[in-house]
Amino acid sequence: MNGRELSMEAHVYLAERLRAAVRRVSRFVRPATSAQTSSSPGRSRRYRRTAWWGFVRVRGVAADTVFWTAHQLGAGYAMVRDTPNLVPVIRWLSPRARPVLPTRYAPHEAPWRSWDTAGQGTRVPDAPVVVVLAGLGTPSGFMHPVLDSLTQRGFRTVVLPQLGWNFRSVGELARLVDRYLRAHTEYGPVLLVGHSKGGLIAKQVLLNDPDAKYALGAVTISSPFRGARTARYITGHSWRITREIIQLRPGVPAQLKMSGSDSVDRRIVSVIPLYDPIVGLPGTLVAGTNRTVSALGHNRLLGDERIHDLIARELRRLAAGNAVGSGDINSHAAAP
Repeated sequence: MNGRELSMEAHVYLAERLRAAVRRVSRFVRPATSAQTSSSPGRSRRYRRTAWWGFVRVRGVAADTVFWTAHQLGAGYAMVRDTPNLVPVIRWLSPRARPVLPTRYAPHEAPWRSWDTAGQGTRVPDAPVVVVLAGLGTPSGFMHPVLDSLTQRGFRTVVLPQLGWNFRSVGELARLVDRYLRAHTEYGPVLLVGHSKGGLIAKQVLLNDPDAKYALGAVTISSPFRGARTARYITGHSWRITREIIQLRPGVPAQLKMSGSDSVDRRIVSVIPLYDPIVGLPGTLVAGTNRTVSALGHNRLLGDERIHDLIARELRRLAAGNAVGSGDINSHAAAP
């Protein structure tokens, strides 16, 4: 065998090895054929479900981001317009300006009014007032979809612009709420509605008032009672906002203390979406009432009419004093 024949054999051998490698790679790259699909239908269905769930998650995150951006811009403009002294730049430019803090919230077409126990009929002038608390990095105007909905349903709603963008600690913000409730004893025991970090503030207010003298109960929306998954990606202690976000990590002392204080959980209703890209872990309460709703996102729940109906129903139940028994701790509300 001469050198030419050896080179031809080497060429054939290398070509066969190359075709074998291509076949191995093509099994992972090319789509499955009909024969392969019919032989493993379970694998194909799992692949389609996984792909569809990934698409739904990406779409939900995008829609949630658009909702947050639009309402954040509107809330920021409203704060600059109504309470300019709360904005640091304006406060620095005009240090003598005094802030005007309107706390009774109502749209122009629906004045501040009493609450209707049955949704229709006679108004009750001494019904509980609802204090609405926003989350981290959002002013009170961010909650205007919930505020408008509750006002149209006859609830008397109150906001606290002095909380700003909620960059302070949960304990400090809860003390501001306590101070306001003690200064307005004419409201009597109030109800609280909190979104995200606002739910933690509401729970701290209830812990500071174990006898329900100033607050009866709370309805929370997407609140990180077990910590927020995205807080793990925030580092650094130079900025106040980063320090507060780090305190929302699962397992930090502040978070463990909050989750371990369950003495007031039975006065709280936690509304939880099926998937929350911000919180991640479901904000369930061991001794409280958990309502899982068929919704995706962290912020979009604020604009969902089904969630508004659920909040109104739970507020009426808390005001009526119908405590949930041990058999109704965890429930699901597919379409409230």
